[in-house]
Amino acid sequence: MKTISLKNGIVVFVEQIAFIHVQPSVSNGVKKSEIHVHFSATFSLDKGSRSMRTVIGEDCAQDFIDQLEKHGVDCTHIRRCIADISKSSMPIGQHDATQNLDTPDDITKSRFDALLAATATDNFEEFISVGDERFKSGLKPEAFHRVSRGLAPRMQKGFASTFFGELRQNSSMVSLWRLRFDDKGDDLLFRMSIADGKVTGALVAPAFNY
Repeated sequence: MKTISLKNGIVVFVEQIAFIHVQPSVSNGVKKSEIHVHFSATFSLDKGSRSMRTVIGEDCAQDFIDQLEKHGVDCTHIRRCIADISKSSMPIGQHDATQNLDTPDDITKSRFDALLAATATDNFEEFISVGDERFKSGLKPEAFHRVSRGLAPRMQKGFASTFFGELRQNSSMVSLWRLRFDDKGDDLLFRMSIADGKVTGALVAPAFNY
């Protein structure tokens, strides 16, 4: 079995990886990159199942990438995303940090990760588990599976997500994300609305339909 062992004690089973994406985070006023590794395995909770994932910080990122490439995984998109984040990194003041549009808050980031993981693994129960009651009752399984089965193959080949910022709308905060895929196909715009920590809406589509 192919495994990756990191100095922080994390052991990753390569065959269990569903998808990987890189996101920026802010620590002590400095933007850094995080590698989010999502696995195909899930665990059950009272409110539904959740996918398993781990977050690898900059201190272990290079080691993780090197070992992943030794197992034959193309890490070009991971390196590119980390390089892009590194280029835009700079110390920022406390006021700027609270207004930084490059990094979502923890709840927004967590809900976005959960929706992506559920989409990549075609897990309807996990997808609706982070939503409010209207979201859960309004989304039909067949509609979710249709979108998931179209997106999952592209996600598994590699992609990068970019947070564009938030809009206040109808008592919710709507976050905008770009999904850029390694298959060189069209980018997609992912929109997610949150109120009181719960997802109230999610939509992924081209930026324009011509």
